[in-house]
Amino acid sequence: DQGMATAVVAPAADMTDLNGQRGSDEFVTDFGNVFAYLRERFKKPVWAHGTSRGSVSIALPVSKIVDPSRRPDGIILSSPVSKRAKLLNSVFDGDLGAITGPALIVAHKNDGCGVTPASGAEQIAAALTKAKPVKVLIMEGGDELAKGDPCKPLSQHGFPGIQQRVIDAMAAFIKNPG
Repeated sequence: DQGMATAVVAPAADMTDLNGQRGSDEFVTDFGNVFAYLRERFKKPVWAHGTSRGSVSIALPVSKIVDPSRRPDGIILSSPVSKRAKLLNSVFDGDLGAITGPALIVAHKNDGCGVTPASGAEQIAAALTKAKPVKVLIMEGGDELAKGDPCKPLSQHGFPGIQQRVIDAMAAFIKNPG
Protein backbone atom coordinates (compact mmCIF):
# COMPACT_ATOMS: atom_id res chain seq x y z
CA ASP A 1 0.00 0.00 0.00
CA GLN A 2 2.92 2.36 0.64
CA GLY A 3 4.82 1.54 -2.55
CA MET A 4 7.57 -0.27 -0.68
CA ALA A 5 8.76 -3.83 -0.52
CA THR A 6 9.72 -5.55 2.70
CA ALA A 7 12.03 -8.43 3.43
CA VAL A 8 11.90 -10.29 6.71
CA VAL A 9 15.33 -11.58 7.66
CA ALA A 10 15.71 -14.49 10.04
CA PRO A 11 19.01 -15.30 11.71
CA ALA A 12 21.19 -18.02 10.28
CA ALA A 13 20.14 -21.51 11.32
CA ASP A 14 23.34 -21.99 13.31
CA MET A 15 22.59 -18.96 15.50
CA THR A 16 20.43 -20.37 18.23
CA ASP A 17 21.08 -17.83 21.00
CA LEU A 18 21.03 -14.37 19.48
CA ASN A 19 21.67 -12.62 22.80
CA GLY A 20 25.35 -13.43 22.51
CA GLN A 21 25.57 -13.19 18.74
CA ARG A 22 23.78 -10.01 17.59
CA GLY A 23 27.03 -8.05 17.56
CA SER A 24 29.30 -10.92 16.52
CA ASP A 25 31.46 -10.65 13.42
CA GLU A 26 29.43 -13.42 11.76
CA PHE A 27 26.11 -11.67 12.44
CA VAL A 28 27.50 -8.32 11.22
CA THR A 29 28.80 -9.97 8.03
CA ASP A 30 25.47 -11.68 7.41
CA PHE A 31 23.55 -8.42 7.82
CA GLY A 32 25.97 -6.57 5.57
CA ASN A 33 25.45 -9.27 2.95
CA VAL A 34 21.68 -8.90 3.20
CA PHE A 35 21.78 -5.11 2.81
CA ALA A 36 24.19 -5.35 -0.15
CA TYR A 37 22.07 -8.05 -1.81
CA LEU A 38 18.81 -6.11 -1.42
CA ARG A 39 20.37 -2.90 -2.73
CA GLU A 40 21.85 -4.69 -5.76
CA ARG A 41 18.74 -6.76 -6.43
CA PHE A 42 16.18 -3.95 -6.26
CA LYS A 43 18.25 -0.84 -7.04
CA LYS A 44 16.32 1.03 -4.35
CA PRO A 45 17.17 2.42 -0.93
CA VAL A 46 17.33 -0.21 1.78
CA TRP A 47 16.10 0.51 5.29
CA ALA A 48 16.36 -1.68 8.37
CA HIS A 49 13.56 -1.90 10.93
CA GLY A 50 13.63 -3.81 14.17
CA THR A 51 11.06 -4.03 16.94
CA SER A 52 11.90 -4.83 20.56
CA ARG A 53 14.79 -7.32 20.51
CA GLY A 54 14.84 -6.81 16.75
CA SER A 55 16.00 -3.25 17.47
CA VAL A 56 19.14 -4.76 18.99
CA SER A 57 19.51 -6.96 15.90
CA ILE A 58 19.61 -3.76 13.84
CA ALA A 59 21.60 -1.41 16.08
CA LEU A 60 24.49 -3.73 16.91
CA PRO A 61 25.45 -4.82 13.38
CA VAL A 62 24.68 -1.48 11.71
CA SER A 63 26.96 0.26 14.21
CA LYS A 64 29.82 -2.01 13.09
CA ILE A 65 29.37 -2.05 9.30
CA VAL A 66 31.87 0.37 7.78
CA ASP A 67 31.30 -0.10 4.03
CA PRO A 68 28.37 2.15 2.95
CA SER A 69 27.32 -0.35 0.27
CA ARG A 70 26.69 -2.87 3.03
CA ARG A 71 24.81 -0.53 5.38
CA PRO A 72 21.13 0.34 5.28
CA ASP A 73 20.20 3.80 4.03
CA GLY A 74 18.24 4.42 7.22
CA ILE A 75 16.99 2.66 10.33
CA ILE A 76 13.79 2.43 12.31
CA LEU A 77 13.79 1.15 15.87
CA SER A 78 10.34 0.51 17.35
CA SER A 79 9.77 -0.41 20.98
CA PRO A 80 13.58 -0.42 21.18
CA VAL A 81 15.39 -2.24 23.98
CA SER A 82 17.13 0.57 25.84
CA LYS A 83 17.72 -1.23 29.15
CA ARG A 84 19.65 -4.40 29.83
CA ALA A 85 18.08 -7.26 31.72
CA LYS A 86 19.88 -10.46 32.67
CA LEU A 87 21.51 -11.69 29.45
CA LEU A 88 19.45 -9.46 27.17
CA ASN A 89 21.46 -6.97 25.12
CA SER A 90 20.27 -3.42 24.59
CA VAL A 91 20.79 -1.10 21.62
CA PHE A 92 23.43 0.65 23.76
CA ASP A 93 25.67 -2.42 23.48
CA GLY A 94 26.46 -1.12 20.00
CA ASP A 95 28.18 2.15 19.13
CA LEU A 96 25.09 4.18 18.24
CA GLY A 97 27.37 7.13 17.52
CA ALA A 98 28.77 5.24 14.51
CA ILE A 99 25.39 4.92 12.78
CA THR A 100 24.83 7.36 9.93
CA GLY A 101 21.80 8.20 7.82
CA PRO A 102 18.23 8.84 8.90
CA ALA A 103 16.94 7.20 12.08
CA LEU A 104 13.42 6.95 13.44
CA ILE A 105 12.68 5.76 16.96
CA VAL A 106 9.07 4.81 17.69
CA ALA A 107 7.82 4.06 21.20
CA HIS A 108 4.45 3.81 22.90
CA LYS A 109 3.90 6.26 25.75
CA ASN A 110 2.47 3.48 27.93
CA ASP A 111 4.79 0.62 26.98
CA GLY A 112 4.97 -1.39 30.20
CA CYS A 113 7.87 -3.61 29.18
CA GLY A 114 10.72 -2.97 31.60
CA VAL A 115 13.42 -2.93 28.90
CA THR A 116 11.60 -0.75 26.34
CA PRO A 117 10.31 2.32 28.19
CA ALA A 118 9.22 5.29 26.10
CA SER A 119 11.82 7.40 27.92
CA GLY A 120 14.54 5.31 26.29
CA ALA A 121 13.62 6.68 22.85
CA GLU A 122 15.09 10.11 23.62
CA GLN A 123 18.22 8.53 25.11
CA ILE A 124 18.71 6.51 21.93
CA ALA A 125 18.16 9.59 19.77
CA ALA A 126 20.79 11.50 21.77
CA ALA A 127 23.30 8.68 21.26
CA LEU A 128 22.78 8.66 17.46
CA THR A 129 25.21 11.56 17.06
CA LYS A 130 26.12 10.92 13.39
CA ALA A 131 22.66 9.90 12.21
CA LYS A 132 20.84 12.70 10.41
CA PRO A 133 18.00 13.35 10.77
CA VAL A 134 16.89 11.60 13.92
CA LYS A 135 13.23 11.65 14.85
CA VAL A 136 11.41 10.28 17.89
CA LEU A 137 7.73 9.41 17.76
CA ILE A 138 5.97 8.68 21.02
CA MET A 139 2.67 7.08 20.08
CA GLU A 140 -0.50 7.01 22.15
CA GLY A 141 -3.74 5.08 21.91
CA GLY A 142 -4.95 1.52 21.73
CA ASP A 143 -4.60 1.13 25.49
CA GLU A 144 -8.11 -0.31 25.78
CA LEU A 145 -7.01 -3.17 23.48
CA ALA A 146 -3.79 -3.95 25.32
CA LYS A 147 -3.66 -7.23 27.18
CA GLY A 148 -1.27 -9.82 28.51
CA ASP A 149 2.47 -9.72 28.97
CA PRO A 150 3.70 -6.10 28.71
CA CYS A 151 6.64 -7.25 26.54
CA LYS A 152 4.48 -9.03 23.96
CA PRO A 153 2.76 -7.72 20.83
CA LEU A 154 -0.76 -7.60 22.28
CA SER A 155 0.32 -4.98 24.83
CA GLN A 156 1.19 -1.33 24.09
CA HIS A 157 4.62 -2.74 23.22
CA GLY A 158 3.05 -3.91 19.91
CA PHE A 159 0.91 -0.79 19.32
CA PRO A 160 -2.50 -2.54 19.46
CA GLY A 161 -5.23 -0.71 17.59
CA ILE A 162 -2.83 1.89 16.24
CA GLN A 163 -0.67 -0.33 14.04
CA GLN A 164 -1.76 1.38 10.82
CA ARG A 165 -0.96 4.80 12.26
CA VAL A 166 2.51 3.53 13.22
CA ILE A 167 3.07 1.98 9.78
CA ASP A 168 1.93 5.19 8.07
CA ALA A 169 4.33 7.26 10.22
CA MET A 170 7.23 4.93 9.42
CA ALA A 171 6.47 4.99 5.69
CA ALA A 172 6.19 8.80 5.71
CA PHE A 173 9.60 9.06 7.38
CA ILE A 174 11.21 6.69 4.88
CA LYS A 175 9.75 8.69 1.99
CA ASN A 176 10.77 12.04 3.46
CA PRO A 177 13.10 11.83 6.45
CA GLY A 178 14.23 15.42 6.22
